[in-house]
Amino acid sequence: MGLSLATRLWLAAGALAHAAVGVLLGITVLRICRGGTTTSFPLRLAGSLRMAGITVLVGGVAWQVLSGIGQAQAARESLFVSGFTMVHADADADADAAADPDRTPSNAGLPLPGVMPSVEFTPALIGLALLGTSAAVVHHGRRDEPVPPSP
Repeated sequence: MGLSLATRLWLAAGALAHAAVGVLLGITVLRICRGGTTTSFPLRLAGSLRMAGITVLVGGVAWQVLSGIGQAQAARESLFVSGFTMVHADADADADAAADPDRTPSNAGLPLPGVMPSVEFTPALIGLALLGTSAAVVHHGRRDEPVPPSP
């Protein structure tokens, strides 16, 4: 039967966010490489680093969250056991199953489907590093500007 439409949409949104990050980073590299005067290069570099930092920070976390939700739903839909139950041989096992809600006759002894989405903070740290580098380039560019003479 396959996965539900909602699960497929979550997975597609994660793949789309991942691709969008790659495209935006490519545009950022093109902005840095674009010709122009050498005086405008520090500002172009700072703007490109800022764009790359925001892209990696937001997009990197977004694609992980979207993909994680889709993967968790896909695991639940594809790994869920249905259609057969385990019958206990004695009444003590039934009493144990009633006391523990996670151990019911339908899933006793079977692994429960459960993929826990995880978000790595590496994209966020890289994004913050790029934003910090952008601020340093701007600060360095302002420091090198000539100081107007005092009247």
